[in-house]
Amino acid sequence: MNFKKLLALLLCISVIAAAFFAVTANAASICTITKVFASHSSSDEVVNCIVKYSGSFQTAQNYIFLLTDNKGKIITNRTAAGTALNAADGSFSYSFNLANSAVNSASKPLTLTVRSTNSTIISPYDQEVALVGSNPTVSFVGHEGELLSEQTVIYGADAVAPVAPEVENYTFNGWDKSFNEVTESITVNALYVSDSNSESSEIEPSESNDETESTESGEISEDSFILGDVNMDGSTDNLDAAYVLRYDAMLLELNALQLKAADANNDESVDSLDAAQILKHDAGLIDLFQ
Repeated sequence: MNFKKLLALLLCISVIAAAFFAVTANAASICTITKVFASHSSSDEVVNCIVKYSGSFQTAQNYIFLLTDNKGKIITNRTAAGTALNAADGSFSYSFNLANSAVNSASKPLTLTVRSTNSTIISPYDQEVALVGSNPTVSFVGHEGELLSEQTVIYGADAVAPVAPEVENYTFNGWDKSFNEVTESITVNALYVSDSNSESSEIEPSESNDETESTESGEISEDSFILGDVNMDGSTDNLDAAYVLRYDAMLLELNALQLKAADANNDESVDSLDAAQILKHDAGLIDLFQ
């Protein structure tokens, strides 16, 4: 083998090696879309898109948001720089205006396709667009039924929980439902555990029914509860009144024993009048036990 052939062979090997390492480096930086929330809000005429991804997001790339009808006709085609998408924690979002008339006249369903201009970075991902009247609202409610926070979030976004207030003789124990990836309006209630018995103040009917004392006739024993003690913590106070008000507003369910204790005025119904009686008792104005 002469010198020129050897040089050509070495050059060929170096080119192949460089190409191999370039492909390997590029593969390691590919960003993969794992989930997309796409919606059009008719109240503000805006298309909102939340993209969840894995891998390494490439800010140097441009990203395309293509909206089509069910026949493939392009309604709008938007391009955004990667630096403008504020990608962080595995997600980024993008919004653009779209008149209701354009949505109403289009053949449904609509599809939003998300991809990068360089398809080796993000391959096309199609998502049907949810048509909503307005973005969902998340209401956070405290131990006594008070509104702690009300947030309007983009369809598919996470709400941010407020700081739960301290409640005497109770310890905050989280929230009763998830408020991540919200797609409909929800109410989230604060949960507390009683410090006296280490049991949740949110008594579940299935758990409490097992402990209910009954007479031979099947009726609830009169000495199995304290009148007005709706949360079963051994005292009758404003927290019990809050339980009654939340039950009256259909925000909370009470089991049979709790309903018996909640009927503070003995009219065989549980409503705001019973809450008023409990509050009067707590203030020392009346004595429920006389």
